[in-house]
Parts: sequence; structure tokens; C-alpha cells
Amino acid sequence: MSTLSPESVAAYVQDFECLMEGVVYFLGLEQEIVKQGNIEAIRRHYEQNPEDKLCDIYRPGTREMILCRRSGIDAIHRMALRLVTEAPNACDLSVKRIAEIISERVLQVAIDQVTDDEELVRILKYYVGISETEHVEASYSFPCVLLHCGPNHPDFAPPPPDQFALGPVTFQRFEAFLRNFNEAIQNGSKRAQEKAIDIFSEKGKIYGWVASVSIPRCAPDVSRRRAEEIIEASINLLKVFIGLRYGRSMRLPHTAPTRNRETCVLREIDTSVEWTWQGRSLEGALVAGNLMASVPPCFQDYASNFLNKGLSGNRDETTNRLLDALKWFGDASFEESGGVQIVKWIAALERLTATERIDSGITHRFCKRVALLASGLGTGHVERAYRDARMAYNLRSDVMHGSRSQDDEHLLINAGLVHDLTREAILGALAIHHMLGSAIGNTRIASMAQFYEQSALRHEVLLDKLQQEFRKKAKSKRVSP
Repeated sequence: MSTLSPESVAAYVQDFECLMEGVVYFLGLEQEIVKQGNIEAIRRHYEQNPEDKLCDIYRPGTREMILCRRSGIDAIHRMALRLVTEAPNACDLSVKRIAEIISERVLQVAIDQVTDDEELVRILKYYVGISETEHVEASYSFPCVLLHCGPNHPDFAPPPPDQFALGPVTFQRFEAFLRNFNEAIQNGSKRAQEKAIDIFSEKGKIYGWVASVSIPRCAPDVSRRRAEEIIEASINLLKVFIGLRYGRSMRLPHTAPTRNRETCVLREIDTSVEWTWQGRSLEGALVAGNLMASVPPCFQDYASNFLNKGLSGNRDETTNRLLDALKWFGDASFEESGGVQIVKWIAALERLTATERIDSGITHRFCKRVALLASGLGTGHVERAYRDARMAYNLRSDVMHGSRSQDDEHLLINAGLVHDLTREAILGALAIHHMLGSAIGNTRIASMAQFYEQSALRHEVLLDKLQQEFRKKAKSKRVSP
């Protein structure tokens, strides 16, 4: 307990007292109800304080509900969040589950008349240990939209394989998944709940593919969320590899912000009414043969290394930033508006390049670092990448500052340029992630910034020249009538 600061102990005590005040308040109301012989007192309270409705904790051992105030429930969640934040394995703990355990057990502290502050905190820390006994290592399989199967004909390219892997994530056609699953049940290596596979099959048949991943031991709700995150990241990496022109609809259906493309429309012209129906367009990327065969082996290794690091909640800064950038990139694929797509792609690039706060030169820093990423860490056309980054940033500013509508045709025409720039930059970020983690062994944000600046030194003259050029252009625009 000596490792806890007095401020932390005081915060736990304050929250516990807040919870108990709410419980005591309702006990007083219940006594008033008994005296009056009706529930008028509690009815009046709920009319005046509707936020207190459905707020309760439990009497330990009996599961009897004990009413309390909303402020007490909020105090429980503050305690749970603080317990998780202070734990060495915070990333694997569930705030929600610890809050539930507090609700189920904390009244015993009052019943036992615990008055020592540090003893109270020790009991709360014990609840964290209870939650850890429920941690599991689990494998998850989600139906997903992935690859579209073209006609199986010798005049066409061969169809994609029934199964392939990207790091820890395995993708299987639903038919192959079902076949392997049934074989595992028959040989005794798996046991399925009754009708479980039938229920899963309903969605698997619709979407065509299944993505599977195993998550190391952690809280069940954290495990599920992490599995979705890693599978989404792997799908977004596939989109980066092949480009959104082909892989736009690839997704986890239950998490992707895609629009419903099925609708029935009535159209009336003069007195004639007719109906039209719009069904699903082709779902999945149109890729022939083995998708991974076209990806350079080094980038397959980079992606595998990155996704494996993502399996743990205790991630380094470069892994978190790349996960966020991939999500921005993937989310943009579901947007119809070119302007919104550009905003999301620039958000992905900023997440990869903004490593510190600066008061001036933000645009130049952004363009310089994006140029390094998109030019193969400075081995390719740095000047062209810098100019593309400038144009992309200006397009984004046009939308965000209101000078153009998000549906402006100019933005739609140039969305392809921003897409290609972002895609190349993410591939460069994958390489940096690998170098910082494997070669240098230092993935702190400061190391990321230092890597950018050292890489830029080789092109210092060119980058300074480009900065001065665009400064002059910006100045001439400001002074022009």
C-alpha cells in the first residue's frame, strides 16, 4: 500500500463515501415508505431526480438489490477506472467487470465497518485479483467481406485460394472454414454448443469469408474488442496492399461504417408511379489468384510483425499510431464524398507524422515527413512526394476551413492522388515500425521523431528549397488584391 500516493487513497475514500451516502439516502426513503404505508416518497424522488432510476448495488451473498443514487454508480466507475489505471497489467483489465465486482461486494465493507483508509484500498485491489481469475485466452472467428470470386473458367485468371494468413490472422472461405470446423468436431478437438455453427452459418453464407485470430489471456470483453481491432487492422492492411479501388468493400460487417445498399424506391412522373429496387453490388475485392503473392515478402514480414505486436494490449507508441492510421485509411473507403475521404486520409497521415507539438511550420513538417514515408524513406522521388503532400494538405484544409463543399468535384478528381499518397506513406510507416522495433529496439515517440529528422538530413537542401518556394506562394496570395 505504500506505493499509493495519499492523493490516490483519498480519492478512493471520497468515492466510497459518495456511494455510501447514496445508499444511506435510499434506506431513509424506505423507512419513510414503511411509516407512510405507501411508495409516495420514492415516487416523488424519482420525479425530481429521474437520473437515479435503475441505480442499485447488491447485498453480498444474497444478490438482493440495494437502491442508491446515480452519483454513487458514477463513483463506482471512477474507482474501477482508477484501479485499472494503477495496475501494472492495465491493458488486460476490464473496467466494466471490475465495476460489476465492486457493485456486488463493496457493501460488505460497510457491513464490516472498515474504517482504515488503506484497508479499504486493499479490499478494492483484491477485487482486481478476482477479475483476473476470469481472464481467458480465446480464439475468435468473424464473418467478413473479403474477396469476390470471379468465374472459374480457364479463360480467366485463377480464383483466390480458399485460405491464407496475414500474420496472426487467418482468412478462410466460409465453405473451407465450415469443413475444417466440422472435421475438428468429429475428431474431438473441438466441442460446439448446440446449433452454434448453424447460427454462425447464417452470416457466413451471406458474407463468404471468415477471419480468425487468437488473443492472449485477458479480460473477456477486452479480448473480444482486441480481436476485432486486429482483424480490422489486417483487412485494412490488405486494402493498403491492393488499393481501395479494388478493395473498397472489404470489411467486418458488424463494425464497418458502410451504407446499406439495398433499397426500394417509388418514382412518380406525371400520373405514372413505378418502383425500382437497388440490390447489393459486388461484395469483396476483385483479386485473381493469391493476393499475398503480389505483396513483397519484406512487407508481409513487416505486417506480420506489426499485427503480432497488436495482439497484446501493452503496445508501443509506433504500433498504436499505425493501428489508428490504418483505421482512418479503412474508414475512408466507406465514404461517398471525395472531401470526407481526403479528410480521413490526411488524419491517417497526421497520426503517423505528428510526433510533437510545434507552434509554427506544421505544414512543412507534415509534408516533409509524408514525403519521406511515401518515397520509400527518402530513396525515391522526395520532391514529387513533397509536392503531392502539399496539395493533399491544402485539399483537406479547403474542406475543414469551409472554402469548398465536401462534395466539390475538384476534391473528387484529386481524391485518387491523396489515396495513393496515403497508401505509399502507410507502407513506409510499416517499414519504420519494423526498423524501430527490430533493428533499433526503441519504439518511443521521441525515437520516431528522431528517425524522421535524421532521414530528412540527407535531403535538407531540397526540403529547405521547397519550403521557401511554398512560403513565397502563400505570401503572394495574401498580398494579392
